[in-house]
Amino acid sequence: MAETKSTLAYVLAESLKLLHPFMPFITEELWQKLPGREGSIMVSAFPRPEPGLFCPEAEEKLELLMEVVRAARNLRSERKIPPSEWIMVSLFPEAGTSRRILEENLKLVSVLARARDVKLLSGASELGGAPAVARDVLVEIGVGGTSSRKEAERLQQELAKFRKAIRPLELKLENPDYQAKASPEAVAKTRSRYEELLIKIRKTEEGLKLLEGKA
Repeated sequence: MAETKSTLAYVLAESLKLLHPFMPFITEELWQKLPGREGSIMVSAFPRPEPGLFCPEAEEKLELLMEVVRAARNLRSERKIPPSEWIMVSLFPEAGTSRRILEENLKLVSVLARARDVKLLSGASELGGAPAVARDVLVEIGVGGTSSRKEAERLQQELAKFRKAIRPLELKLENPDYQAKASPEAVAKTRSRYEELLIKIRKTEEGLKLLEGKA
């Protein structure tokens, strides 16, 4: 317990030094209340890197977990699953370090990805959609029960909207008169919007395929 308190006091003191140039008054006030501190924070030594405090192994673990959670969140966003909705996450790591790190931190992934269930699997042959990749880990998400039906309905509506929006652009680009008379900037803008909608349609169709495969 004493060691924990000492570590917390050290981290707080060093953090206050870093913040002091930006928040001078409040950091000075807090500094004066720390035990064992004498004088003003203004004359204290600025923090310097201490090689003994670096832990490459811990950094490696954290970076992998951050990438896995980011991949799950990106899939949620692409498939338009609301942040409030609980999801299921399936992880397919290569055997070795990544699998061990994930085994030790499944609960953390669950909390940060807002996942009701996180499964660590060994084969990705039954994936119904395009998974995300986080280093050597394939990441897939899904929703279950009523949520799946609601999500499918929402994606169907999105798909209909995208298809309706892309049709006029498609007709423009297929029309030789438009290509000849419109400015190059206008044609480029139309083509850019057309390609953007194509990507949205493809992503939405992938999401629907995944949900239908897991219904």
